[in-house]
Amino acid sequence: MRYSGAGVLFTNGTHVLAGYQPKKESPCISGIGGKRELRDTSYIYTGLREFLEEIFDLPDTLHASCIELIQEHITPLRIVELGVYINIVYTFENLETILTILTQNKIHSPLYDTFPQTMNDLLYKRKIGDQEITHLAILPRISNHGDCPFVGREFIKDMRFI
Repeated sequence: MRYSGAGVLFTNGTHVLAGYQPKKESPCISGIGGKRELRDTSYIYTGLREFLEEIFDLPDTLHASCIELIQEHITPLRIVELGVYINIVYTFENLETILTILTQNKIHSPLYDTFPQTMNDLLYKRKIGDQEITHLAILPRISNHGDCPFVGREFIKDMRFI
């Protein structure tokens, strides 16, 4: 499958995990994901690598082992192709399982004093600094096609396909 980027989308069907990206040309709340890198072996690798970078600021040296652990234990809810961008859709329960897996494997994140165990920890105990995604949020899944000044247009389109 040809793709230029991939992301992960966590949802319970009515809400989604999103993040504020202040460094974008037009700062906004958006999804988690990004461009394919040469070392990426698949779209799932790209999406999970971006997740580990943007949510936990994990070093490159940990990506492969963490992605392997996640893939061993979790199957995506669905894969959504949007042209050359691919969204890997997971549930909020999958996200909490990922937190457990990473904690059990003693992964540490510079963005948290203690590695998050729950969605609340993930959202509210995050250190805010100079990272790509500063604040995390749970947003209602919206499907309108109008402009929303705070939510990225592409992210609104992504939510239609959950």
